[in-house]
Amino acid sequence: MPWLAVPYDDEDRRADLLDLVDARVIPHLIIIDPKSGKIITTDGRLAVESDSDAKDFPWKPPALQHPLTGSRLSTSPCFAILFNSEDIDNALLEGIKSMAEEYTALFDEDGPDHPLYFYYDTGSAVESSFRQNFKLGDQSPLMLIFSVPDQAKYIWDGEVTVENARKFIQDYLDGNLEPTPFVKD
Repeated sequence: MPWLAVPYDDEDRRADLLDLVDARVIPHLIIIDPKSGKIITTDGRLAVESDSDAKDFPWKPPALQHPLTGSRLSTSPCFAILFNSEDIDNALLEGIKSMAEEYTALFDEDGPDHPLYFYYDTGSAVESSFRQNFKLGDQSPLMLIFSVPDQAKYIWDGEVTVENARKFIQDYLDGNLEPTPFVKD
């Protein structure tokens, strides 16, 4: 594929570009729609690594991403629903996926940086490690919003439904939730 690249020795242009796209790691691959100039994904490196045959080119991220991987997890607020592998509720998961698609379409109207990204995981090693690192216990399903930059998590304490997910997300977007720190002293 014909990739455009900034020469490594062009430090000024590289610095300007890194600031423009808010890149924090190198190498960093951003996929841009050539017709609209809009960013398709800032996680192009992960997309290329996981799809070396380019079957899913141009690698627009799904609204509801699985598993808990990607650079957005460490740089942006994220909504996640976690299931133990034996407790997967497919109807709930489909409802959450539809909801994530609606929110993502709304967020896309405002540009590539969303106020919230959507993930799910179903009993993977990543999910198990995530639960352990953030002291989340083994409740399934578990619905939470977390922000690594803010070192904050918000855990839904109630029945996990699509309607409650919408309420939870709206309360977060409206600033009506109290965060819990990642690690308690």
